[in-house]
Amino acid sequence: MNIFDELEAQYNEIDGRYSSGEFDCGQRGWHRKKQKYRRKRKINDQAYFVFMFSRLEYRIREESAKLIRKKKGSISAWKQRAAWEILPGRPALRSHNPSWGEITRSGVPCVSNPQTHNPSWGEITYN
Repeated sequence: MNIFDELEAQYNEIDGRYSSGEFDCGQRGWHRKKQKYRRKRKINDQAYFVFMFSRLEYRIREESAKLIRKKKGSISAWKQRAAWEILPGRPALRSHNPSWGEITRSGVPCVSNPQTHNPSWGEITYN
């Protein structure tokens, strides 16, 4: 099972529990408790979206870097090649926020606190 299948299964399991709780509370007239379950479902939806979007963003960065390297390698005229040489071979950040963690030589932040990184999430940084 890959990370996406695992994440989808976890998302569905959690959403199912919260959905059942929300429904039961609605049936019993417990409106405040129902709202709490609804809020938990919304947060679960947002967490799932953020993770999936981060994986998409990582994939886009990797693919765009491959295309840039390929284009740079195929140009022989110096004038055309000079314009492409200013582009990095790997994506790099233009600014740095210390809360992002350590910046590596490639300019990409690393997870600096291993306690906050779960390896089952998949590789989210590169050096």
